[in-house]
Amino acid sequence: MQSSFRFSNLLGATYQGGSVQFTPDGNTLLSPVGNRVNAVDLVQGRCCTLGPENRQDIAVLALSPDARLLLSIDKTGHALVLNFARGSVLCRINFKGVVQSARWSPDSAWLAVTHERRVQLWRAPTLELGWQFVQHRTFGGHHDDIVDVSWAPNSLFLATCGKDMAVRIWSVNPMEGFEHMALVEHRSQVRGAFFSEDMKHLYSISRDGAVVSLKYTLKDEAAAAEEEKPLYCQPGEWSMAAKAFCQQPTGQKVMRCAFDGPARLLAVGFSGGIFMLYEMPELQALQTLSLGNQPLDSIALGAKGDWLAVGSAGVGQLLVWEWRSETYVLKQQGHHWGVQCTAFSPAGPASLKREKTLTTADAQAADRGNSALSGRLLATGGYDGKIKLFNSQSGLLLCHLCRAHSTSL
Repeated sequence: MQSSFRFSNLLGATYQGGSVQFTPDGNTLLSPVGNRVNAVDLVQGRCCTLGPENRQDIAVLALSPDARLLLSIDKTGHALVLNFARGSVLCRINFKGVVQSARWSPDSAWLAVTHERRVQLWRAPTLELGWQFVQHRTFGGHHDDIVDVSWAPNSLFLATCGKDMAVRIWSVNPMEGFEHMALVEHRSQVRGAFFSEDMKHLYSISRDGAVVSLKYTLKDEAAAAEEEKPLYCQPGEWSMAAKAFCQQPTGQKVMRCAFDGPARLLAVGFSGGIFMLYEMPELQALQTLSLGNQPLDSIALGAKGDWLAVGSAGVGQLLVWEWRSETYVLKQQGHHWGVQCTAFSPAGPASLKREKTLTTADAQAADRGNSALSGRLLATGGYDGKIKLFNSQSGLLLCHLCRAHSTSL
C-alpha cells in the first residue's frame, strides 16, 4: 500500500543562524531552518519548507535576481543548486571550505563566492551547460579572510571586503583601462561594501561603526562623456568623500549590514541585539529597535526598503519589521531546545447533530465546520518550558499560550 503523505512544513524549529533573503518582489522571505530552506509568504500569510536537504545546517542563501535559481550552502561548504519554483535539486557543488558570502550578479549571469582569502567567480548554470556550474575566474589579494562581496549595478564589477581592513574592486573580465584597486580607509575589520546606483560612490562600514563614502572622480568628464567605456575603465581616481560613525551603543560592534541602493537605506545590526536604519549618504538615523541582548546573525532589506528582516540565533527569533508604520509583519520563534510533545486540535462537539430541532442541512453544515476545524491548530511543548500554538495549514506561529517550568529528563 503506497502512502500519499508529502512533506509540507517544518514547525517548531528555531532559527539557528544563516543568511536570510527576500525574493526580488519582496513578498517572500527565505531563511534557513537547520538543513532546509523555509519560505514565508508575507502577503498571503503562508509558510512552506522546501524538500531538499543539505548535509549540515545551512549558512548561506543566495537567490538569483530573476528568482529562478537558489543556492544553499551549509557550514562545511557543500552546496545545492535548486530550481526555486519547483524546489528540485539541479546540481551539487563542493566549495571545499567555509563560505562566508555568496552573491548573484544583477543580471543573474554570474555568481561570486568567497572562500577564505579568495573570491571564486562562476557562470550561472544553464540548460546548454547541463545545469552545471563552470568556474570563470579566481581573485586573490586579501591578506585575511573575505567577509562579504557585492556587485555593481551593471554586473561588470564587484567589491570585496575582509578582515584585513581593505576593500578591493574587481572586474568580471579583463578590461582596457581598468586597474584593480585596494581601498584602505578603515581601522577595523570591514563588514560590508556597497555600490551606489550611479556607481560614483562606494560605501563601506567596519566593525567599529565607521562608515566611509568613497567617490570616483573622472579626470576629464567631457572626454569621458563621448566614450562608451564603463565608468571605472575611464581615467579617474578614488577619494574619500565623507566619513562618519554610527550612533552605536557603548561597547557594541557591528555584526551584519545590508544596503538598498534605490532606496538609499543602510541597515546595521550590532552585537548587543540592536539594529538601526540609516539614510545614505547623510547617515541620518531613521529608526532603532532592540531584539534582546544577543548578537544579530543576519539582516536584509526588502519590499523597496520598507521591510527589514532580522535574525538572531541567540534567541532563536526571526522577524520582519515595517519601519515606516512601526509594525511587525512577521515574528517567529521556535522552541530553543527542541519539541517534547505535540497535539492537534480536535473537531467541534458533535452533540448538536443529535438535537431534534436541527435540520438535515444544519447538521451537514455543522459537520463541514467540525471537519474544517479538526487539525487546523497544532500545540507544541518544548524542553524550554514553552507552549506554542501553530496554524498547521499556514505553518506560522500564532501565539505563546503559557510559560511552564521546564524539567530535565
